[in-house]
Amino acid sequence: MSERPPPPPGYRYDWLGRLQEAVINYTPPPGYRLTRNFFTHRLELAALFGPGLDFGLGDNARPKPATQHNTSYVVPAPIPESKIGKSVRTVEGLQEGSSRPVPGSDVYSVTKRDKGIFG
Repeated sequence: MSERPPPPPGYRYDWLGRLQEAVINYTPPPGYRLTRNFFTHRLELAALFGPGLDFGLGDNARPKPATQHNTSYVVPAPIPESKIGKSVRTVEGLQEGSSRPVPGSDVYSVTKRDKGIFG
């Protein structure tokens, strides 16, 4: 592997072998910080506080609270019981009376369990 030439004054090689500006005891002014530009790999001053990203959208860039858009919405009236057929009543929870026990109505019993297992 050949030896690299020495870097120019004011630059140094980073661990990837790229030239970067050598920073020697430089403190940026208050409200700014030093950052690397991703594309040029040069040091730049970046403001800590400012307007932020602006895509030219104006007020549309700010999120809006969720509101009800259709203000003419009317709650439908309940369906009369006479219009509900028998087939709908077969759905669980709508039937009047059932011979089946309601889940959770029987208390867990070890003797019932043993009779079911061992007869």
